[in-house]
Amino acid sequence: MDEAAVTPCPASQREAALRGLHAAVTAGHQAMLAAAIAAAPDDPSTWNGLLVAPTADGADGFASLWVQPLPGRAALVWPPPPGAPAEAALYRAAARRLDSCGTAVAQIIVDPDDGFEPTRMAELGFPHLADLIYLAADADSSVAPADADLHFASVDRDDLDEFAALVEQTYLESLDCPPLDGVRSIDDVLAGYRAQGRYMPEHWYAVRVRGVAQPAAVVILADHPDIQQWELVYMGVAASHRGRGIGRRIVQFVRRAAARGGAQRVLLAVDAANWPALAVYQQAGFVEWGRRCVFARLTQRAAARDLAIGPRERR
Repeated sequence: MDEAAVTPCPASQREAALRGLHAAVTAGHQAMLAAAIAAAPDDPSTWNGLLVAPTADGADGFASLWVQPLPGRAALVWPPPPGAPAEAALYRAAARRLDSCGTAVAQIIVDPDDGFEPTRMAELGFPHLADLIYLAADADSSVAPADADLHFASVDRDDLDEFAALVEQTYLESLDCPPLDGVRSIDDVLAGYRAQGRYMPEHWYAVRVRGVAQPAAVVILADHPDIQQWELVYMGVAASHRGRGIGRRIVQFVRRAAARGGAQRVLLAVDAANWPALAVYQQAGFVEWGRRCVFARLTQRAAARDLAIGPRERR
């Protein structure tokens, strides 16, 4: 196909293009896409990323792909179904748009049985990044409190630089999506965390161990009030404090805090290759409710890495 035929969707065709995307995704993703569409601001930065290409078949006569911009130089790409007409042209046009917008991380998140083959996705410019396991546990105020030697301090605006440095410390030697290391600045990363659910700055914590000068861990929580659930957006323990049960005690704190905040459950996602974190969550009572595959297009510097070799330690 002539790639010049791939264009931003005219406003008059937007509803049909989005309807086609919605019909193409699995039932589990339809609600997510509908929510993303409903929350999207009606401005060019949003809808110039809705790309369409004419096709010879289909009632609407075109295939579509949506590059949904997200805070922190990130994007979520809603793709056409595998093998769709104009598939390659749409992906190439999406890549050009991502580059022109300075996007550092663009992800496609699909179910394992949706038919997205890693080899083909790499050819289309979105190599396999990770497999995510989604876990949930009841919010529970009866869970044993974290030991008294742990102190959870909400992060004050004046302490954001220190908090950002601590977050970076928790990334060192982590198994949590290692190819993302260094792709975005820490300010971009935190902007992405703030955009998860309802931002609750009072539930961004630096965790200290009594008698130790340097903080040991960070915890970031978000609220999803429409479903009465909290999300454990990020938990990280500094390398020098790992192996001491701190992660397990943090999770106990989170379940208690969520219950006190009126939530019914706590949700999280973890890289399937991050077996230490997965073990902590499972031991703390979290159970798996789903899995998804993540394909990603990263900045040029990160794209030069061989994502196909699988997860590895940061630096």
